[in-house]
Amino acid sequence: MNISVIKRADGISLNSDSLFTPNTEKIQTVFKVPAYQRPYVWKQPEWDKLFDDIEGNDAGYFVGAILCVDKGNRDEKDYAVCEVIDGQQRLTTLSLLLTAIYSVLNDYSEITSVKDNTRLAEKISDKKKSLKNQLIVEAVNDKFITRVIPQYDDNRDDYFNIIIGTLGIDKADFSKPLQTNYFDARRQLARAYSYFKKRIENYAVDEDGKNDIDRQVKRIFEFSLKVNSTTVVMITAESESNANMLFEALNNRGVPLTITHLIRNKLLGEIKSASQSESKLQFEFDYYKDKWNQILEKNLFKSNGKEISSGEQERFFRQSYNACRFNWLNDYPDNKQFVSVGKKANLYDAYSEMINLAPEKTFNQIIESAELYLKLQGDNTTVISKNLNSLYKDLNHINGTTSYTLLLYLVKNCGSLNLQEADLENICKSLINFFVRRNITNKPTYNKLDQLFNDFIKKIKDENLTGEKICSELTQKLQDEVGKNFEDILLNENSYDNFGNENVYFILSKLAETGLHSKLQIDFWAESDKRSPLAWNIEHILPQTIEKKQKGQSQQIHTEWEKVLADWATKNSDSQNVKEIQESYMNKLGNLTLTQYNSEMGNKPFLDKRDFKKGGHYVGYRNELSEGLNKDIIYKDDKRTLKDNWTPDEIDARTEILVKEILEIFAW
Repeated sequence: MNISVIKRADGISLNSDSLFTPNTEKIQTVFKVPAYQRPYVWKQPEWDKLFDDIEGNDAGYFVGAILCVDKGNRDEKDYAVCEVIDGQQRLTTLSLLLTAIYSVLNDYSEITSVKDNTRLAEKISDKKKSLKNQLIVEAVNDKFITRVIPQYDDNRDDYFNIIIGTLGIDKADFSKPLQTNYFDARRQLARAYSYFKKRIENYAVDEDGKNDIDRQVKRIFEFSLKVNSTTVVMITAESESNANMLFEALNNRGVPLTITHLIRNKLLGEIKSASQSESKLQFEFDYYKDKWNQILEKNLFKSNGKEISSGEQERFFRQSYNACRFNWLNDYPDNKQFVSVGKKANLYDAYSEMINLAPEKTFNQIIESAELYLKLQGDNTTVISKNLNSLYKDLNHINGTTSYTLLLYLVKNCGSLNLQEADLENICKSLINFFVRRNITNKPTYNKLDQLFNDFIKKIKDENLTGEKICSELTQKLQDEVGKNFEDILLNENSYDNFGNENVYFILSKLAETGLHSKLQIDFWAESDKRSPLAWNIEHILPQTIEKKQKGQSQQIHTEWEKVLADWATKNSDSQNVKEIQESYMNKLGNLTLTQYNSEMGNKPFLDKRDFKKGGHYVGYRNELSEGLNKDIIYKDDKRTLKDNWTPDEIDARTEILVKEILEIFAW
């Protein structure tokens, strides 16, 4: 298609500060997401990547493009409206990140020592004003409107109320009344806001500034500047039809070259150039090309039949390089290229240097790493002991892939390091224990994990560690690095909200496996033939939704769960209403289990869930997990007396039991 048909396809490179503030003509811009657009869908992996990339890169980091239709001034007001055709996830997330920064700074402004420090208090106040101007626009009617307007759905109300509650706005220009200062904490926008606030709080309190308020505020200011300096390309069109044509053109131009393409093309090109004769050239080129396609393209870079992301492919090359760089430095001691840790910015240059020095050796190193990588992912087709294969799978399930750099190095050099299979098993157990804790405490933060494992490889080299010494030193290092409040967090925080569903699922699956009868085996990671990717799902005993509406009526009727909570509140003289009690307890660890019938059990009363049957067999809580994970849900005592109720007291008691079992399962 000819892009020139779009009269104003003007790609303007902006930083986030100028994106959310007046343009050169002093006209405020409001970004409105049309009602037909999909809702906000970004989750923790995308939040992690955005935060870590902004933190880990220099000012000016490119975060992507947004495509808009310029609607001009609305009703002659002093702001322009741009309808967002593409990029709403990125735009909304950046605004939530700025809101979270404002919220954390607001908390600091209430600290006594800050109030007493006039200079610091003024700096915080100025920064808050600047952030407020980025997040809202003051309209001509003296009311405020948010800079980003999500589509008409729960997203819109949640977003407005997050902004209202954080900035303390009392005059908002919205098209319908809102339930003031309320947003649903279970939905993605609220989770994103809470996630970023927690990350910023943790970022502020670094190793050297735990008791230094000035340093903490300074770090928040520095991060805020990084956010505002991120680069965004804003493309505007005159009409929706033109914007949609441009959208199709941009998305149908093919996949851009990734690090995989660049390394492959460079490598095969050098191998081809190194061949001596025409016949040998074609033979060797075909051999290397076919092997690359078989090992990498068909096996390593495919998951469930689909190609994994370019980011995951880049991670493989980065970890492979960092696992091998000391070996290369030994072979080529005069080459300083291998001294630097491989990062996204220098990765292609590092591989280019290796390929220039020895293309065939580089090829073989990549293939060896790829085959080991498949083992680390728990690939059943590779020859490996059952115990080690199971541990590799667990490490993969608990999102321990950042440790692959270390494991690649250890497995590649296990002979010279005098590491036996039992040593590798112990190392994997320590890594699993570490990631279970790290994913709950968020210590160390995600962006420090690569450095942690790269530094330990250097320690092995510098101190000539071998065998059991590697195991003991690594375990001690991991214990020193991880947060110390693991048990308290498990007991007191809402697991489902704060720990990430994958981490909660892994912990519950391990609790379930431990309690299974010796002859009963369940693969909790088996794929489902339903919409859910896994056959088993996390189940809330006290449901996430307890209200019920009569068909054809808006009037809510009381359910059995509401009655249970109301009776409990009366008995315990608890002043909270039913909704507040439910929100306090529904996501606690003790209220969670696993089931294959999550959607069918829904918000049924406790007894219906307990005795739920399929084909004449119990498949509710009285199922194959009844002697382990579900024991304290269905039985009152060791005499197997069945429970007939489920209250907050039951949730607290079971939480304590599960936490004790978790500490035993994942003991160092």
